[in-house]
Amino acid sequence: MERDVLPRGELVGGAYRIDGSLGRGGMGAVLRATDLRAGRQVALKVLLEGGASRAARFAREAELVARLDAVPGVVRVHARGEYRGLPWFAMELVEGEDLQRRLARGRLPVGEALELVERLARTLAE
Repeated sequence: MERDVLPRGELVGGAYRIDGSLGRGGMGAVLRATDLRAGRQVALKVLLEGGASRAARFAREAELVARLDAVPGVVRVHARGEYRGLPWFAMELVEGEDLQRRLARGRLPVGEALELVERLARTLAE
């Protein structure tokens, strides 16, 4: 297994089949996967690099997101675990364009920007 990606078709946590990559960050990757038990697409976040401090930070992130799963605007965490020594968590897959890509296409119209800020503020207020 390469350290930077899990191969398509790989089964993680006994239920999540890797379908492809959604993106990569400084310490890990987010993969598209199918939850074979529930029959739904999920985002599988995997920590690929780092020592104990990054692993602890990753575990805190998974725990915090899971505790906030009833808050509108926060994805739901379905499961978490470890695969071949790599911590992971499966969460709700939200389709759409991320903000970085959207801004690369040009400035947001004022109304769209205000709507986004309002949604973020409501989520943060929870």
